[in-house]
Amino acid sequence: MKAEVIADPLATAEQLDELSLTDPLAALRHPNCPPEIWWELAELFPIQAKASVLFAMMTLAEPGRWAESIEAYGDEWIEATINLLSPDQARLFTADCMARVLSALPVNYPTEEHLRIAMDRWNRLGLGRDPVVGGAWAPWDKDPTQSDPRRVTHEAASEMAGKFVTTLQGDEWGHAYDAERKWQWERVHFYLGEEPPCL
Repeated sequence: MKAEVIADPLATAEQLDELSLTDPLAALRHPNCPPEIWWELAELFPIQAKASVLFAMMTLAEPGRWAESIEAYGDEWIEATINLLSPDQARLFTADCMARVLSALPVNYPTEEHLRIAMDRWNRLGLGRDPVVGGAWAPWDKDPTQSDPRRVTHEAASEMAGKFVTTLQGDEWGHAYDAERKWQWERVHFYLGEEPPCL
């Protein structure tokens, strides 16, 4: 039944709704996927949504909705994409994020003692010696020595924002944080060999 629905370009909305529960990517890629189902799945699978045959039509029909999804789900999209990395890719991506942080630490921790404490914490985090926060179904999660790249990206974005903005108040810190997350989004796609959807 499932194979028949996938192969049928005229599958009904009811059939595709049922398919979305058992094989959401197949429903997302289906040329007759109803808009409400397509948008719901696009929020979970943005890369696959952009590659689907319906992407141009859906975004043309509702031109502002893709941007709204990015704003609402940007952080979740980054973490979901990080979960696609292999252990080697995750290790390299984590190292890239941490290399950028090195330039921020002397600015954020001007005293020698605080800088030493910060460097020690980042060394533990980079070497996978801090506990992983929450579980993840991801190839890199099978390696017990692997740092959690999702945690590294959040911490790195905060450090980089602190490098450029001295106060947590107002919009400036948030803009600096978002700019670093955008770089991370583009970098993780570099390792996946994909063009990133615009954040």
